[in-house]
Amino acid sequence: MLECAMPSWGQNCENMCPCAPSECDNVVGCTSCSGYPGWTGPNCDEDIDECLNATYCGPNSDCINTNGSAICDCHSWYQQVSDQCECKYLTQILLLETSILYVSYMTHLFIYIYIYIYIYIYIYSFFLFSLPY
Repeated sequence: MLECAMPSWGQNCENMCPCAPSECDNVVGCTSCSGYPGWTGPNCDEDIDECLNATYCGPNSDCINTNGSAICDCHSWYQQVSDQCECKYLTQILLLETSILYVSYMTHLFIYIYIYIYIYIYIYSFFLFSLPY
């Protein structure tokens, strides 16, 4: 077998290494594709399916493999924030919950005040009408 000069490799030195010379082997081609993230193989031309890694995309998203990379597509009701999918309406939901709690509190307060006034009037009228004239 013919000894190939870098960056050539393979039978009759017919292939060229697209990777860095330090990562090229004159028999098997590229041993690493560090300059080509998302790619592998002797010519750094085979796509790595990042979606096979279950943790590539976070929760609430779908992984879509592309050439040399992948896209994390957020589910409905979620939006991309930094590298995660977060609920679009979280702020609105929290405000709504706070409003509901406030209305509930005010309703109870109103009922308690109404009962207090009712009892006060009842007791006052009892004493008022029980007094001799």
